[in-house]
Amino acid sequence: STARYLSEPPLRLISRLSLFNYLLFHTAAELFSIIVATSMFLIAWNTNRFSRDNFLMYLAVGYFWIGALDLIHTLAYPGLNIFQITGTNTAVQYWIIARFFEAILLLSAPLFFERKVSPGILFIGFGAGTTVAFGFVSTGMAPHLFFEGVGLTPLKIYSEYAIVGLLSAALLHLYWKRAHLDKNIFYALAASIVLTMAAELAFTFYVSAFGLSNLVGHIFKFTSYWILLGVIIRTTLIGPYIKLGNENKQRKEAQEELDRFFSLTFDMQCIAGLDGYFRRLNVAWENTLGYSTAELKSCPFVDFVHE
Repeated sequence: STARYLSEPPLRLISRLSLFNYLLFHTAAELFSIIVATSMFLIAWNTNRFSRDNFLMYLAVGYFWIGALDLIHTLAYPGLNIFQITGTNTAVQYWIIARFFEAILLLSAPLFFERKVSPGILFIGFGAGTTVAFGFVSTGMAPHLFFEGVGLTPLKIYSEYAIVGLLSAALLHLYWKRAHLDKNIFYALAASIVLTMAAELAFTFYVSAFGLSNLVGHIFKFTSYWILLGVIIRTTLIGPYIKLGNENKQRKEAQEELDRFFSLTFDMQCIAGLDGYFRRLNVAWENTLGYSTAELKSCPFVDFVHE
């Protein structure tokens, strides 16, 4: 039974957890999103010197720190009893701040198609913003967003609508800058943003932290992160290999064309190296001069050139 569950796709596997224990499902879904965000960062960070993709680096660093906020949100969730916190409000506060960060990140990311970023400065900047956000909630300065037995406050609901508005603007901005992206990558990023919007709308309905709309929202979020990971992998890992394969194919085709040219022409054609010796020559040299190919390659090319 364990082997059967572990062989299932991650989305189906995590969804099944909700049938046994919702707290387990929430923790697994959030931890998966955090692992995805961390993986995005590690892949983009370690391949940046080759890919030089400022857009993806900006997204990856931002999602790393969003993942840090999501981790705090997960640990603060009611029932885990890791923090000395009672109730759902604190977890909701961290959630809203993380989602605002995510919406602003997605809205601003297309600006970096044409702008250079310093990964180190970017990391420190996003880290400083995350630290300020953590202090804002932990010191009790954040407004109340959830009351037990009552549900969401109007501020929380309006905040979710504001996040959806920012995500809609992010989708339009991405569409405006779509010329900078491969078509499939553009569609994947757009789908991820739409799923994130659907998740935020789902989070405007729940009365309990263990309710159905909360479950649906986390499934949407899980799926959007899965798509983002695919974008990072395809762009930074698979993409270069595809490009290299295409270059090798073009090089092979050029070599075949050169072979045909050498074999069909009656003119004396050759390729010589910088050392002055033949690298390659066609049969016309043998027919014209009477030397074998081996004899010709043992002599400098300039020996056969008139003074």
